[in-house]
Amino acid sequence: MLTAPHHTDRAPGHTGSRGLEILRRLLLVGSMVGAAWLLATTGDLVWRVRAAGWAWVAGVLAYALLPWPRHRPRTLSYNRASAVVVPDLLGAILTTMFLVMPVFVISDTFDGPVVKGLFDIESGWIWLTVVMWALAAVVATINLTALWYATFSLTLLPQGLQCRTLLGYRECAYTDIAQVTPALLALPRWLKIVMMLAGLLNWRLMGAIWLGASQETRGIEIQRHDGSRFRIWLDALDGRGRVYRELRHARVPMSAELVQEVDEWRTEFPEDEPWPNAVKRRNRLGPVLVVLALAIPISLHFWQGPSHKVIKESRALSPEVMAQRARLLEEMNQTRIEMDATMRRYQDGLPNKQMQELDNFTKLSDHFDALTRKYDALWSDAP
Repeated sequence: MLTAPHHTDRAPGHTGSRGLEILRRLLLVGSMVGAAWLLATTGDLVWRVRAAGWAWVAGVLAYALLPWPRHRPRTLSYNRASAVVVPDLLGAILTTMFLVMPVFVISDTFDGPVVKGLFDIESGWIWLTVVMWALAAVVATINLTALWYATFSLTLLPQGLQCRTLLGYRECAYTDIAQVTPALLALPRWLKIVMMLAGLLNWRLMGAIWLGASQETRGIEIQRHDGSRFRIWLDALDGRGRVYRELRHARVPMSAELVQEVDEWRTEFPEDEPWPNAVKRRNRLGPVLVVLALAIPISLHFWQGPSHKVIKESRALSPEVMAQRARLLEEMNQTRIEMDATMRRYQDGLPNKQMQELDNFTKLSDHFDALTRKYDALWSDAP
């Protein structure tokens, strides 16, 4: 018998837990971050690339081979490929990119341990870290959305609905429903206006802004006799027509807008949808993920490193010219040192001395330019 809403970790007849789904995503993101970190560090490049490939395969295999939720009969869930797997991979890749991007930048420019450079205030790299990691936190919401979809299931029983979400388990008898109305999830109007104004400042963003502003998610809102209500989002839900059919078969009160929407749906899809076969979809998805996981490290295993082509110089310099270029280069370095010293004396000197130092700096700069032209001329005049 269906009772009032209550929350448990697991719905009747359901195997799989929220903790397992959270672990699945932590392993995926963690392996990608580890792979990117290996690529950003120093050492043998071939070894680092191969190790990063196997870190990738470990995360994807763990993601694919951990037990997936099993649902009881007459249960609907979101399409696992489009609503769960693709967002998970996309979110993991983007999160990894923003998390490790400061490491790639700092490892080539900061003189010291990379971890210290990430939070170094004096060099200013801490602000790059803060901005990139904030963006990583934003795109990580893609994985949170996929987690929500992965833990959702809706069981349509003859006497009512049983709904399992990330936050718990709810059941509702058809006799407890006062009315069902359409539900729409979209960006707030004020946010759309702000996005449009931002697009006017940079027209290149207008396409992405229009795409984001036009995104909507449709579903139903169930209002109970006791005043409580909850929503079920139907976009990407396999077997959406089954929800309409069961509500109408149970003679649940529906608003005029929802009745019109159901009639339009039944006109477009007159035949009853078959119950989704989650096991069959899962069996097809597993081999695809395994092949995707193994393809990258296997290809990288045979990689021998970047190829360096030897470029033959068309010009040959005589020993006398090479010696002359070396003397000019040494004189240019000495002139640069004198220019730096002159600039320091100019900055620290008295006002009556600054003009003299500025004249000296100008002369040294002209001399440095003349030396540079001579240095380049020796190369251009070579046979």
